[in-house]
Amino acid sequence: MDELSVDLTTRDIAALEAAIAPWRDGGGTVPVPVCREDVSLPGLDVVIDGLATVLMEGRGVAMVRGFPVRDHDERTIALIYRFFCCRMGRLLSQSKRRERIGFVAHRPDRILELRGYERAGRQTLHTDMEAVLGMLCVRRASEGGESRLASALAVHDEVRASRPDLLEPLCRGFPVGWGEEPPDRPNNGYSEYDVPVLSWNDGRISVCHLPPQVREAAELSGTTLAGAAADALDLFAHMCEREDIVLTLALDEGEAYFINNYNTLHARNAFIDSPGDGHGRLMLRAWLDMPQPYPISRGLRRYYDDLRSAYGEHLPPVDVSLR
Repeated sequence: MDELSVDLTTRDIAALEAAIAPWRDGGGTVPVPVCREDVSLPGLDVVIDGLATVLMEGRGVAMVRGFPVRDHDERTIALIYRFFCCRMGRLLSQSKRRERIGFVAHRPDRILELRGYERAGRQTLHTDMEAVLGMLCVRRASEGGESRLASALAVHDEVRASRPDLLEPLCRGFPVGWGEEPPDRPNNGYSEYDVPVLSWNDGRISVCHLPPQVREAAELSGTTLAGAAADALDLFAHMCEREDIVLTLALDEGEAYFINNYNTLHARNAFIDSPGDGHGRLMLRAWLDMPQPYPISRGLRRYYDDLRSAYGEHLPPVDVSLR
């Protein structure tokens, strides 16, 4: 990843620390920053604009190293990360709690309402929401927790080489379940339209891989996933686990990866925190709507718009400890 990495300089860090001062020191009525226009980081614009170009027009994967996570408390670190991300794109709500920076950690105290990123188990490769996903490592786990990434184009090419007949159901897509956070309209618990797993638009590939939500929708609708549809989903999931396709990253503290969520899948290995230390694995997550356009299908655009509705994107931002 060295060829895809950017190292923050002492000057860069000083600029970030100076920019967050009004919020760190108790900003009172200062508006919570959400988008590029809310933040001024002139010394970092060249770096951040270069990252955006790589993500939206290039390889779709980049790493930023050197966030000062050992020098500040969690709230200040979240502010620094928030400002950096805001300068790249618009921060989006991540749940009905409307947090813009997600704290990704094992949360056994929330056992009855845990979401996937609040569990310590292994994740399968999947996609999140919108253009760019950013993950900053604040603390590593005692054991495990490595990130895994895969190119949608690589998976597509392997499916085409082995079972080209299964590309059609993947490109046609499936309804997806809404889980506990449906859009703000009457629904049956799942989308009334198909969301393509793979799609091509203006010569660029997009992916939306959400096996649990597809199975949820099938169960709710009384549909049986069988034949080519089931084979296509199984093959795609199998390709997403092949060692020659998946890149594994063991992020160190202060390192962040950013990926184009339209063309790159991600996951995380299971992890173990030290018992009773109160300082387990912590990642900060950002979802970014980017100013640079990326062509996606109508079904995928509709799905993301519905997620925005479900997560209250249309509502004013809230300060959840500036998350």
